[in-house]
Amino acid sequence: MVRRLLLALAFAALAVLAAPAPAGAAPSAAPVKFYVVRDSFDGQPEYLFEIAERFLGSGDRNDEIFQLNKGRLQPDGLRLTDPGTLLPGWVLRLPADAKGAGVRTGPLPGPSAGITSAFAAQAPVLLPRGSGERWKWALLATGGVLLLGCTAVAWWLWLRRPAPDRGIARRPARAIAAVAALAAVIMAAGATLLLTADPPPPAYASTIVAADPTLCLTANAASDGAPLSLRPCTGGLTQQWQVTGDGTIRSAGHCMDVADAKEAMGTPVQIAFCNGNPAQQFRFDGDKLVTLLTGACVDVRGGRVVAGVAAIVQPCASLGDRTWRRPS
Repeated sequence: MVRRLLLALAFAALAVLAAPAPAGAAPSAAPVKFYVVRDSFDGQPEYLFEIAERFLGSGDRNDEIFQLNKGRLQPDGLRLTDPGTLLPGWVLRLPADAKGAGVRTGPLPGPSAGITSAFAAQAPVLLPRGSGERWKWALLATGGVLLLGCTAVAWWLWLRRPAPDRGIARRPARAIAAVAALAAVIMAAGATLLLTADPPPPAYASTIVAADPTLCLTANAASDGAPLSLRPCTGGLTQQWQVTGDGTIRSAGHCMDVADAKEAMGTPVQIAFCNGNPAQQFRFDGDKLVTLLTGACVDVRGGRVVAGVAAIVQPCASLGDRTWRRPS
């Protein structure tokens, strides 16, 4: 009976150790040629025809690039489904004969683990991890206490066994084995929930939607100096903006920022480390987003409300029907 009890405890420990581990980086694939889409080329947003013309010698080969990348997950979590829509930061696999400045060779980058870790590092803006996972840690701890308790009781009964050939009494042994198995299940469940949980969204944040309600103001990455642009609304972390009481508007632990604190119209808008600079002070004035640095408004380059266009500052009087709103 003692052997059965010890086996049950061993299986309990193995069940906890077998809980799924966080997904790691995928093994490196064979080297291929690829290109990372930029904000613009020669002052215009990039598109497949132009990329094919530049790297393959003919824009008519744009469908080859589309077919190589159709439906593939991009670093920002989106997929290329429309040949007319490319977003900055997307990685395009190219045919083997592609050549030219900007063509890279190596394993094709997948969804960026760096972006995910960058989100996790921005604790001041994200909901505290413990607030949403406290009960999962409690579940794991409860299982651990039960498992340790079963081990202690089993050892105590073993020491008090009445004779070498009698072992632990059958009923207590069965009860201990059952509790040990339950503890293993509880601990495995807690470990699984903790390791597979999605990162929490920012606290009290919402999207900033353009005049086209399918497009949202988006940071191209969760890093210092990442430019803002319009992208299809997905509710992702770099589309979540927190309007704070200190006049800053924050996403992914960074502040909306007029690049280099320049006062010139047409200056790009980005996110940057929060530093109290006047270039990081913004306010909503109805359907306008105003920078307190100059009193200018956040607009889009060329007045084109389309996916991929960069955010800049322009005189508020020039906005026309280009508006911003925060869903209630």
